[in-house]
Amino acid sequence: MPGKHIEVSHVHTKEGTYPPIALPFSKRVEEIKRLKIDKVHIADKVHFKENIKKKISIYERFRGEAGEYKSRFSFGFEIIDVLFAPENRYVEIYGCDIQDLGLWKKCPHALEEVCELIEKSGGILILPHPYAWISVRDSGTRYIVKKLGYRPAIEINYSMRVFPVLNFMARKLAEKYDLPKVYGLDGFEEPLYAALNIFPESSLRDALRNNSITPYFSSVKPGVTFKRVARTLHDFGCAKLTGFSKSH
Repeated sequence: MPGKHIEVSHVHTKEGTYPPIALPFSKRVEEIKRLKIDKVHIADKVHFKENIKKKISIYERFRGEAGEYKSRFSFGFEIIDVLFAPENRYVEIYGCDIQDLGLWKKCPHALEEVCELIEKSGGILILPHPYAWISVRDSGTRYIVKKLGYRPAIEINYSMRVFPVLNFMARKLAEKYDLPKVYGLDGFEEPLYAALNIFPESSLRDALRNNSITPYFSSVKPGVTFKRVARTLHDFGCAKLTGFSKSH
């Protein structure tokens, strides 16, 4: 069985979220110590009037707190008020795994500027959770792909799965434009193993390029134990997640 790489996309933190309803970053560090997840992509929300330098300073502090596990975290932004000018609507854009946070002197407002900065700073352009993007699903995606020339990934699920129809529509949208699919946790208090991206490549970036991701979802209901998740993953051919507590 070839090796499997596991990454979790779209995770929020208490320190970077307002109101502070998410788990603190220290709890995510504790989780990753016990889980053999290769990388967790932090994506706290920002808006274009926000002082982006404060958010970056929080991320720098996170790197220090993570210690020897800092290479297993990446940092990006979920921009919540991007202006899609052709329809005068606001949409959300997720810049994942940004390599050069120093280029973010301020948070852009226009869709064109946001996409350009994400690419320039080495990030992954993602259209996040279906319920936030779906209002401009076809016209917005067509504009990014055909007019701006980008090939974004589309997040085709919401981890709580409260909008299955929109999840289905997002999947069909990705297929229509031949775009890579990614599975987001959109995690505030959900355990990391609730939504996994599993692939043979060594990074999410390469997996999206090859469109090779296989998802794994687990229920986040209180009665679900990690042992059941690990047993299912073993049957799936991915036995990397071991050693977690009996319950979360």
